Amino acid sequence: MNYLTAQPFLLDFGVNYGSARLAGSFQFLRARKLEALKCTSDHRGRKAIKDSVPGWLELGQPSRTAHGLTWSFRIDSASSGFRSASLSFEFDTGTSTVEIRAAIKIGDPRLGDLVICEKPFNGSSDFGSVQTLTRFLKGLDFRIHHLDSIDQRLPRRPRTVLLHGSGLIRAARESLSTINELVQAGTNVIILADKFFLGTADAANKIGEQYGMTLRPGNEGGFRSTRDRIRTNERYSERAQVRPHPLTKGVERMYWHRPWPIECMLTGVIPLINDSEDPRMCYVAAAKRRGYVVMVGTSLWHSMTSVGWPFQNDRLLANLLVGGDAERYAASAAAKRESGPESALRLPVPMRRSNGGGSAG
Repeated sequence: MNYLTAQPFLLDFGVNYGSARLAGSFQFLRARKLEALKCTSDHRGRKAIKDSVPGWLELGQPSRTAHGLTWSFRIDSASSGFRSASLSFEFDTGTSTVEIRAAIKIGDPRLGDLVICEKPFNGSSDFGSVQTLTRFLKGLDFRIHHLDSIDQRLPRRPRTVLLHGSGLIRAARESLSTINELVQAGTNVIILADKFFLGTADAANKIGEQYGMTLRPGNEGGFRSTRDRIRTNERYSERAQVRPHPLTKGVERMYWHRPWPIECMLTGVIPLINDSEDPRMCYVAAAKRRGYVVMVGTSLWHSMTSVGWPFQNDRLLANLLVGGDAERYAASAAAKRESGPESALRLPVPMRRSNGGGSAG
């Protein structure tokens, strides 16, 4: 039987807290008709093999797209413990496997709740990008909710809301009043947008103009040579272009892929990071109400989590999610853990599954 490509094929939610809203989707490229489904699951050390999914996993009906079949799912996080499910799908065109993992612990996160909208684990995600996000979030003590809409009711007001992709577009269309209420109540709202991801620029402007910032008008393109395209797509911000601020603590160098500049229209809007070659181009701007509203001129969160040394892209994102110096918050949380009862849950080391030679991108 041919081996189909599942995208992504490993959905590792890492460690989270009870009552977290965990959901996502995955798709099988070139799949047409499902013939059989088998599941190998593990919940609190109890393994089972059956023809149906475990009770903690809610798997929706498949939807057909131009590329194949897509499934949506939700994870029940009411009880603590490690849970994993290896779902083997047999189609008329081949077979493929998806693995879903999550570990839930009891207690309250020291940083509060984080909402990511849209859900990072979706049929458009690839294995590499979602794994960098899981690794990154392990260092921040949040209860993390993966949502399609910020109008969904949560047990408590989130510390931070990250809007990107279709989640940003939907929020600008349906949730402007909710965003304003959250900001006035002290929630930080982070907006990722550019001209590369169609629709995000208009959505960001609809939200950002209320706080005095928008993406600069214009369109991508018009490159006279390949060298000109590369020069435009790859931009850098050195230390001199990083304004000292709690949100930029520890950030000295940034790498940007296809960023779009931001215009700061009110005196209360602070341009935090500018382009080194052209300091008139701002890529990160913030306005402070009771919570921060921050606009970042890139639509790709994995361009923040997957860029390593010598750049501090991930440190910047950590600061934005925390609303200040992430290292200070992390050190404080570590000190409290050492002086109090340990609530962390030990997990087995994740191993990347073979996908029959295919990649998840």
